[in-house]
Amino acid sequence: MNIEANSNKNKLSLVWDQSFSVGAPILDSQHKSLFEIMNRLQGASESDAEKDLLLNIINDLYDYSTTHFRDEEALLKKKQSPLLVEQQTQHAIFLDYVIELEAKVRAGSTTVNEAILTFLRVWWEEHILKIDMQYQKLFINN
Repeated sequence: MNIEANSNKNKLSLVWDQSFSVGAPILDSQHKSLFEIMNRLQGASESDAEKDLLLNIINDLYDYSTTHFRDEEALLKKKQSPLLVEQQTQHAIFLDYVIELEAKVRAGSTTVNEAILTFLRVWWEEHILKIDMQYQKLFINN
């Protein structure tokens, strides 16, 4: 896992490296893109961006996560993986969180703060490194 510290702004950024590889190039590529969206959200939050920009990035996170989850679940279904149900449950939890976050930011009842960014970052790290890695053997050398 590679979390890169940027001393200029004292921020933590997600940086994809081989420790995140699940053995399926399409999913690895999507994980990289999701890290980029997360880093955009963090950057916008740290620069006190306008609410509309934050909402656009949150919507990008939701849309891209939805695409990624659909693709991941389709691959697991094709491989007849018993991990599919757990993945679907975890994906639904994450998407519900993002929907709730978007609604709260839109209503002005919350901002994208360090606690929210930490939750999102930890969720993705743990999801990939603990949940997704369970299916890695389905894709390596297959």
